[in-house]
Amino acid sequence: MHDLVIRGGRVVDGTGQPARVADVAVADGRVVAVGAVPDAGRREIDATGKVVCPGFIDIHTHYDAQLLWDTTASPSVQHGVTTVIGGNCGFSIAPLGRGDADYIQAMMAVVEGIPREALVGGGPWSWGTFAEYLERVDTGLSVNAGFLVGHSTVRRVVMGDRATWDEASPDQLAAMVALVEESLDGGALGLSSSLGEGHLDGDHRPVPSSSASFPEFVALAGALRGHEGTTLEFIPTIGPIPDDRVELMADLFDAALPADHPLAKCDSIDLAELATEIFVAAAPGTSCSEVTLATCAAAGFSPDVRHYSTEWNAIGALVAVGAGVALVPRLAQPLNRPGVVMRPLRQHAARNIFAAVRAGAQEDPVLGATLEVLVEVAASVGAVALTA
Repeated sequence: MHDLVIRGGRVVDGTGQPARVADVAVADGRVVAVGAVPDAGRREIDATGKVVCPGFIDIHTHYDAQLLWDTTASPSVQHGVTTVIGGNCGFSIAPLGRGDADYIQAMMAVVEGIPREALVGGGPWSWGTFAEYLERVDTGLSVNAGFLVGHSTVRRVVMGDRATWDEASPDQLAAMVALVEESLDGGALGLSSSLGEGHLDGDHRPVPSSSASFPEFVALAGALRGHEGTTLEFIPTIGPIPDDRVELMADLFDAALPADHPLAKCDSIDLAELATEIFVAAAPGTSCSEVTLATCAAAGFSPDVRHYSTEWNAIGALVAVGAGVALVPRLAQPLNRPGVVMRPLRQHAARNIFAAVRAGAQEDPVLGATLEVLVEVAASVGAVALTA
């Protein structure tokens, strides 16, 4: 007998397969069967006329303080969200420097539009370290929750009031890196930061991360390298991304990527060179998105076209659909004339990504077929396919 059987619902399983009416059996907290389930369940739910699907993961929230008094993360949970990630945009509420609670609360109230009452509704902010914050918030939550450690918050702890306008000294930078490391050891899922011009603190000054030098961003990203499974969230600007910040994103990626990661082992090449090798367009008017969509359609994919503008590299978008790996936006210009004009991603990486995907294609028949179709579509528009 199963612990739970959900019967007759319209199952959307997240794999991209068409929805189907099926039963879902659960035992020991895990889905053990999807289809016709003849065995009874200790508990049964009639889901006729309803959708049954995995819980949604909201990777960008600011529930950091709300979860101290609202363990349900409403209203997200009412929309099927079962996992929330906080601490985004460089704004976490831990670690917390002595006397900094008012500053962080005011910053969150302005930059994220969170009412002050919602920020303080869970009682005094009495923690110091990231681990202490997690212990405080882990009180019977109805959702899964994880948090990034925020650059602006870390900068405030180390530099105090000077964080909003001064460049960090070598000793201060070392202290920030150590604090990020401590937070990761204490349970932070990664690091977040921002250079968004619209991000202002409680005094309507640019938030602390806005005063950081590029080397500071790179040094903090490097703290992730020794912590497997962590992530980096970075907002480079509000609006079109300047070339120097595209370059910075490449540096951040390089700094955070472990040396033994498959993407770091491949020979690197400038993206512009790679793109020219992959697509030397002969058909005026052909765009990156058109090539991507044609490739995906031929491979049996149905990507959401809203996510693929002409500012996405066709290879990056294809890989994002086929393998869950995305390149940085604005790396490509439309292929509207013979030859390809692309923004260079410094020495990293599209080839590295493509090589890793090609290796994975040996075990993934769908991805393997996609790569074959890519070559055919490239040829159909008079292009040269990747040869290395």
